[in-house]
Amino acid sequence: MNINYFIVTSNVDGHFQKAGFFDKNIYEIHGSIHYLQCLKPCCDIVWKNNEHIRINKKHMQAKNIPFCPYCKGIARPNILMFGDYSWVPDISHKQSLRFYAFLERYKGEKISVIEIGAGIDVPSIRYISEKIENIADTTIIRINPRYPHIAPPHISIEGCGLKVITDIDHHLFN
Repeated sequence: MNINYFIVTSNVDGHFQKAGFFDKNIYEIHGSIHYLQCLKPCCDIVWKNNEHIRINKKHMQAKNIPFCPYCKGIARPNILMFGDYSWVPDISHKQSLRFYAFLERYKGEKISVIEIGAGIDVPSIRYISEKIENIADTTIIRINPRYPHIAPPHISIEGCGLKVITDIDHHLFN
């Protein structure tokens, strides 16, 4: 489908990139395991995670750990943890600027938000969906197995994301 899109995700696994979506159209609000940063951090630099961590499966321990190329201390994934005051948000911030520029570009036009699996315990994605509602003429389609409710005119679909999306795809294209 030749449509303009932007993906906002709280997942840190890079699956959207692996599925073929463009980096320039993705905002990973909690960072990505595909980047590393200094654990301290000694600087605000983030780099590609090219590490291969070997695991001792008998003891479930890492045989090697990544190191910061700047201070030689321990490196960590560039992801936001709960209560994390050491996260370097550089990449996520740049992604957010592209996302909000995208919204500005389509301000006043109809926008559809498909929100899949965004829960209520960590409602970051829900907040962003609802914020978009105030920026543009937006319809939110909320797909969630336990907490699908959203007030009309938005659409609530109770169910697991993959099944619902597969059913919609089958209905539209078969």
